Formats: sequence, C-alpha cells, structure tokens
Amino acid sequence: MMFDLYPDILTVIPPRDATTDPSGDYDPAPAQETEYAICRAVRNGSGQVVRLQGGTEYRFGYVLYLPAGTPALKLGTPVRVYSRQGNERVASGCVADFVSGPLGCKLWI
Repeated sequence: MMFDLYPDILTVIPPRDATTDPSGDYDPAPAQETEYAICRAVRNGSGQVVRLQGGTEYRFGYVLYLPAGTPALKLGTPVRVYSRQGNERVASGCVADFVSGPLGCKLWI
C-alpha cells in the first residue's frame, strides 16, 4: 500500500468585485474557485500556536503541507481544501502565513 503525500487539493477563491445593475443595486460577480496546488491538510487538534511573520501568535485551524516550489499566496487570500477522492471539503479559511523551504512549503489557515 502506497502512502499519498499530498492527498488534498488547495483551491483559491479570488476577491469578488461588486458591480451595479441598471437599477443601482449591487450585483456581486460570482467567485470562481481555481485549483492552485496539491497539499496535505492537517487539523490543529491540540490547539498549537504559530508565530506569524509579523511576530504575533496565531492559533491556526489547519496547516497545509505543499510541494517545494509552490508559489506563495498573499496573506488574507481565501482558500478551500478538498480531498481528491470524492471532492469533499476538508478545510477552508484565509491564509495567515506561508513559508517556503527547500523540502516543501507550509501554509496556515
């Protein structure tokens, strides 16, 4: 039996630009999720805290492990994680921090 290092898929939700219709009411543009990278989502079941780049401590919900070379996401970007089997949602949130290293990347939500 093989171990799947990255069993999940990270998707990015772009910011929504609101436009107005002819009557002046706001009509939000639909946000289309885009597949960004494969990953492994690990829930923070023990309430661990990570020190973010700005020095503040953050109790994260999930840490995502991504392959080396994955482009960094802007802090605050809304993301969702789905399993590759069945497309069920595993996690969602906004990027709190992103760290890239020679062996892989980590992202906290």
